[in-house]
Parts: sequence; C-alpha cells; structure tokens
Amino acid sequence: MILILIFSVITILLDQSSKLFVLSYFQNLVVYNNAIAFSLPIPWYLPWIAILILILVFSLQEILKKKNIVNEISKVTGKDKWVEISFGLVIGGALGNLIDRFLHDGRVIDFIDLRFWPVFNLADSAIVCGVLLFFLRSYIKRDIQKNKEE
Repeated sequence: MILILIFSVITILLDQSSKLFVLSYFQNLVVYNNAIAFSLPIPWYLPWIAILILILVFSLQEILKKKNIVNEISKVTGKDKWVEISFGLVIGGALGNLIDRFLHDGRVIDFIDLRFWPVFNLADSAIVCGVLLFFLRSYIKRDIQKNKEE
C-alpha cells in the first residue's frame, strides 16, 4: 500500500510543479480545459454524479472495513508492486486534475500539444500509463499462471 501513496504524491507533485512552471514561463502553451477526458464537454449534472459517487465510495469503504475486505485487497495488491504503482499513477493523476479544477475555476491546465491528439498534461499521462501498466501486468500475470498450470 505504501507504493500507492508514494506514486500518488510523486505524480501530484510533478503534475502541479509542471503546470506552475508552464504558467510562469510559457503562458502561450497553456490551454484551459473545462471539459473532461479528450476534451469532451462536461454535462451539467456530472459534478452531482461525482459527489454521489464519492459518497457511495466512502460508504462502501466503511462497509468493507467492517467486513475486513480492505485488508484482503491490500494483501492482493501488496504482493504485486506493479499493481500498486499503477494504482498510484491513476490516483495521483486524478487528484492532480482535481486540484486544478479547484484552483482554476473548474478548468484543468493542459500544455502538451502533439498536434494530432487533444492537448493534455502530466496528470493525464499518469492516468493513461497507470491504466496501461495495470492491464499489461494483468495480462502478464495471467500468462504466467497459465504456463504454471501446463
């Protein structure tokens, strides 16, 4: 579980410091994005859904703690550092963009423009890399288990 925390904090620090640097020295690169992933527009009801999801997640977490399931989950992820790292990247990226939403009037600062892809930032990259790492690790783990069975 410690790797999740470490990679979340590192991701947030790198994301926020990169945005501060770009805002300070390369203002012309900044794109204020008030949309969601890949610049899709945010429906008016999305913040309410997000609040509802947070309430449900925290409620579920309390229920799972009482049933000792959280310890079981940490046993599974604790055995695989790559899963923990992937979770840390996704959580850190999500929190980095959430911090932007609070600091910049509901907008996210994007500044990496590849010209053939929507403009993005380090938090977006961390989320994508975390998800890819998770699925890659799951695929490799499945192949290893399959080979052991043969």
